[in-house]
Amino acid sequence: MTKPVDVSVPPFELGGQRHDYVCPTHGCELRCDGLLSGEFPDDGVSCRHGCRLSTETVRGAWVALAHQAHATRLLGLARSRRAADRSAAAEGLLGYSSLYTAVSECLPEHRDAPAWMLRGRLFRHACDEAVWAVTIARAAHSLYDAGAGAVLEPALDLLDSLERTMRRARDVVVDREDFRSSDTAWFVAAALLCASAAARIRGAVSPRTGLDEPYGVYEHILLTTHADGWQRAGGGHHHASVLHAHLLALEHVATRDVPADVRQRLRKMIDVFHAIRRPRDVIALHDSPYALPSSEHEYGEIDRLLRLRGWEEPRGGGEVVQIFPNAGYAMLRNEHLHAVIGFGSHRGSQGHLDKLSLFLYGTESAWQPDYGQVLRGHRQWSRYYASTSAHPCFSVDGADQAACGGKLVTHTSDSVVVDVSDAYPDVYAMRRVSLRDNCLVDVLTVRAKRLSRITAHLRPDVGLEVQDDSSGVVVTTWAGTQRLRGWHHCAEPGAVFAATPGPSAAFDPVTARTHVNWTVPGTTAAAFYSVYVTAAYGAPLPATPPIDPRCLFGEF
Repeated sequence: MTKPVDVSVPPFELGGQRHDYVCPTHGCELRCDGLLSGEFPDDGVSCRHGCRLSTETVRGAWVALAHQAHATRLLGLARSRRAADRSAAAEGLLGYSSLYTAVSECLPEHRDAPAWMLRGRLFRHACDEAVWAVTIARAAHSLYDAGAGAVLEPALDLLDSLERTMRRARDVVVDREDFRSSDTAWFVAAALLCASAAARIRGAVSPRTGLDEPYGVYEHILLTTHADGWQRAGGGHHHASVLHAHLLALEHVATRDVPADVRQRLRKMIDVFHAIRRPRDVIALHDSPYALPSSEHEYGEIDRLLRLRGWEEPRGGGEVVQIFPNAGYAMLRNEHLHAVIGFGSHRGSQGHLDKLSLFLYGTESAWQPDYGQVLRGHRQWSRYYASTSAHPCFSVDGADQAACGGKLVTHTSDSVVVDVSDAYPDVYAMRRVSLRDNCLVDVLTVRAKRLSRITAHLRPDVGLEVQDDSSGVVVTTWAGTQRLRGWHHCAEPGAVFAATPGPSAAFDPVTARTHVNWTVPGTTAAAFYSVYVTAAYGAPLPATPPIDPRCLFGEF
């Protein structure tokens, strides 16, 4: 006898905002305790450091995540080969139809959302509702493909209501002149997928209006991205999220039917995704907590969608240097090391003050990653992770940089030069980085018109050993599955290479890391020279540098 599948549609209550699912004490995302149980745990939910929280704000965020988890479960059941699973998925969709109808009759929009927020109905934030609606619509498509169209007729009210809600949200962002936002990608995808699922259930031709109409999917793909393929906010997770929404919107559209200009821009978006993709995550670059576990599923889903299109392999010939001039990133990469330099005005929604940052990654290890950003529900840590101090860039007199943009000066097949002149009044900085024969050379120079305290930052997210033998060269050894070694030299009198404790990446702020503030006090100019070498897995790191950093003066 086939065991019945339990897919009731709890929780039967409104969801809050997932960005509030954060520990106020430790700044980390809370654990996803009991999301499929349908009921908020009696003793609250936990954080990785042992706190248990049950505030109304946390409960609301948990409910939002629980609805997302139930929708994902329904999609998995709808795709199952077992008839009992598909029947349970259909029952779950009908349960949600009853809930959403009841909510819509009572509340035109979420009652607890602040005035500035684009509100949903079942969710506090309309974008969270859009992500959920996309999953619901995909489950309906899968059940229809399995021959369950007639069973789904009672769910038409749900699909129609969701389409109207998503179109209304899209119209609001258009009125606000914010159509290019990343949230809009999910609004237009949800509206299209709900409409096409409903049309298939009714036996009608799937509409194309959500694709090529004004303010549709195709227009959003072109407007939300730069010519270099980056989503305009310039954040790694934002980019992946928007790409995910676009790929899902086009899941039932043949590649040949996509207009050429849209197809070309989409391929550039995919090139960016390949450039920032890592084995378990993407390079954070300002917006998402580094290595956020809840994002792994999304990145894996993007990989799956790209395989279906035959787009899973990066284009290009394995160049060492990649330049993204519109977003303001330069990348240098070989088989062992991946360096990213941020120079553009890519502050996104997080306002990061970090021009000329140098992020260092291995194939598996993240030695000096962008620390990312905590969930927005924790304002104190949000301010810290947007600050200059949280980034491997430079500072003057301990102050934050101004909100500004640098520029690409020049680049070759294995080197990049970038600069900035607006980070501080009367201060000019240049960073020159090359990657040759597994040796990365970094030269950071800063000039000021008045006596200043100039500091270069190192911000590891691994264990760091620092050794100074008074030879003028400081040696750093960076832990990880792969290890990295650096040799550092500054010829300015009074330069101090100071190792101090500091926060780790935004994934877990209170775990201590060794920060380095490499400071020259009372000067009008400073030059910081570094040479980095990594080794293949299990191989020893070299004891001496291939290039002596003391010999780099005046050279690149």
